[in-house]
Amino acid sequence: MVGAGAVVTKDVDPYAIVAGNPARVIRQRFPAAVAQRLQRLAWWDWDHDRLRAALPDFRQLSIEAFLEKYEPMSVEKPKRYPSQAPRSKTRQSRYRPEQTARS
Repeated sequence: MVGAGAVVTKDVDPYAIVAGNPARVIRQRFPAAVAQRLQRLAWWDWDHDRLRAALPDFRQLSIEAFLEKYEPMSVEKPKRYPSQAPRSKTRQSRYRPEQTARS
C-alpha cells in the first residue's frame, strides 16, 4: 500500500505499507510467511469467473482462512529429519547445447 502523496523512488516489498517523501516502509501488512503464501497463490492472475466466485471469501474470511481454502492442496513440503542436511538452493543446469559440425 502506498500512502497518499508518497513519492516512491525504489522498489517496495510486496504487502509493505509505505508513506512519505521519499516513501519509507511504515510496516508490513502481513507477516512474512503470509506474504510469501499470497505471492505463491497469485490471486491477481485468476480469471474473472474465479475472482467473482471468491469475492465473498475475500470480504469475509481472515487472510489465513482464505489461504487455507484457496492454496493448492497438492503442494506439500517434504518432511525433514534432523540428520538431513539442507538442500542447496542452486541447481546445476541439465541443458547441454548440441554441438553442430560446421562445414
